[in-house]
Amino acid sequence: MVVGIDAAQALVDTARRRMAATTWVKVEQADAYHMAYPDNTFDVAHCERVLIHLEHPRLALREMARVVKPGGRIVAAEPDWGGLQLAASDPVAATTLLQAWLRGLTQPRLGLELYDHFAEVGLADVAATPLATDLTDIADLLGYGVNLERAVAELDAAGVMTVARSRALLDEWSSTSARHRFFGYVAMIVVAGRKR
Repeated sequence: MVVGIDAAQALVDTARRRMAATTWVKVEQADAYHMAYPDNTFDVAHCERVLIHLEHPRLALREMARVVKPGGRIVAAEPDWGGLQLAASDPVAATTLLQAWLRGLTQPRLGLELYDHFAEVGLADVAATPLATDLTDIADLLGYGVNLERAVAELDAAGVMTVARSRALLDEWSSTSARHRFFGYVAMIVVAGRKR
């Protein structure tokens, strides 16, 4: 049996509809910090792009370890948004805009910190694999939830970068994307460990 959880009921409902034809997948609303399963229930626990949204990712990892049987595996995949790179004719403006966007994220560098979190939780045989994800369309960023509009307004209000300069950069990225010349990358870090 595979059990999927999410805190948002709307996402749980969507997942249940998608899995309605399967008998071996169950989806439940649950809190990542307090799962309603006994200790040592599952063989494996996995999450992807979840811990970056949590204030206390180590607590969620501890909870994942609690519900996994001794010898079981815990795997997490999280991006290092701090390493996001996008080609631009104005690299200073690009860096400034992306850094402003990062300040609005809960755990922007979690991918980079994940290996340490696994060790802190007490997992054994911890291994990390960085995977570079190429971005060749501005829609790729939107699909990952990257919305730079807040950063544009924040930089303008702080007098750091004008709206005109930010907009020129966004227009450039839209144009290069339309011409199939947009490029960037971000690292997804996959970390795995074993419960002792």
